[in-house]
Amino acid sequence: MQQTPDLEYGGKKFRTLTALKKHIKEVVDFANRPPEQEFVSDVLSDVVLDRHYRWSHRGVRPTSFKFIMNSPDDGRIWPYSLAGFFPGWGWCRFSYNKCCRAKKPTMETEFNRLCRERFRGHWREQIMGHRWKCEKCPRRATDVDHVNPQHAEIVKACWDLLDEETTNTWWEIMIGEPTIDHFTLPEGHPVTELYDQATRDGEYQILCKKHHKEATKQRKKRTGQ
Repeated sequence: MQQTPDLEYGGKKFRTLTALKKHIKEVVDFANRPPEQEFVSDVLSDVVLDRHYRWSHRGVRPTSFKFIMNSPDDGRIWPYSLAGFFPGWGWCRFSYNKCCRAKKPTMETEFNRLCRERFRGHWREQIMGHRWKCEKCPRRATDVDHVNPQHAEIVKACWDLLDEETTNTWWEIMIGEPTIDHFTLPEGHPVTELYDQATRDGEYQILCKKHHKEATKQRKKRTGQ
C-alpha cells in the first residue's frame, strides 16, 4: 500500500491514498446521489486543486459538485459524470480517481486511457455482437478479452507512431482546455486509423468477469504484459 503520511485536505488527515480515495468515494456516493443535486466537500475541493493534473496546473479550486448528464456520442460508459463548479470556467467534468494516484498522469498514461475509451465507445459492442454467453462457462458474457494482438501491443504500436509535436499538442489541450471535457482520439488521425485497423483484425474471447480476470492474470504471468 502506498504510504503518504502527510496527506491533509479539508482539515482531515489521511494516512494513505487508499484511505483518501475511500473517503471521497463515500462523499461522492455515486450509487445514491440524484443527478444534478449539488453538494460541497472541502476535502474533494482541496484534493482537486492539489492533485488533479489539469486543475492543479491552472490553480483553480472547485466550489461545489454534482453529477451531470453525458452525451451518448462521447464514448463514456456511464450516463452521468461527476463535475465541479470551477470559478471562471463553470461546470466541468473531472475524475477524482486521477487525484488519488501515487503519480500524476502523463501524456503516455492518458494515451492509454484514450485507447481504452476508443475500444469501449467504438468496438466493444461490435465485437461482442449477440454473443452474450461466456466462452468458458454458462455465465453471462460481460467482457471482451484481447487474445491477439493484446491491447497493450496495439496501444504501444499507436504510441510509437506519435511524434513529439503531436503528443505535446494533445497534452496541452488536456491540461489547458477545461471546456474540452472529454478529449478523444481524433477521427481520421493516422494513430486512430492504426488503432481501428489493429482492433478490426484482432482475435478475441467473449468472457464473463471471472474468466476475463483469470485470462488476464495468466497472460501477465506468461508475457509480463
